Amino acid sequence: MSREDFEEKKLEFLTNLKLNKFEIDALQHRTVEQASCKEWVKERSKMLTASNFGKICKLRKTTSRKNSLISILYQSHYFHGTTATRYGIQFESIAKDEFEKKFGYEVAPAGLFVDPHLPFLAATPDSLIGDDSIIEIKCLCYKRFNSS
Repeated sequence: MSREDFEEKKLEFLTNLKLNKFEIDALQHRTVEQASCKEWVKERSKMLTASNFGKICKLRKTTSRKNSLISILYQSHYFHGTTATRYGIQFESIAKDEFEKKFGYEVAPAGLFVDPHLPFLAATPDSLIGDDSIIEIKCLCYKRFNSS
């Protein structure tokens, strides 16, 4: 692809990503089911998400950008979870309930949040607390070892 064609395609792609405030809010509400929502999967595949941001920032000069991009864009097709991620998904709702009881906050589901100024950046927190806070839940999976 020529440099001119690339720049044209890039501009077209970024223009199609732009959403107004109403569209961003509507998308967030439509995608609260997260990974079980087809629209969530489709829309986040077009963006650099918080989940992948660290991978991009930590790339070494010698790391293939092409292979890194392919890995990020198509990882959902190959990643079927690990014991730890399945454990986390299984116990996330219990952790939310315990958080609410312990701290007295009510948590609400969260969908895909898109940055209105940089619409290629997005994030999906686990839940929302009020109008201005998020919660990200990590359930640690400990293996029990038999001491005998």
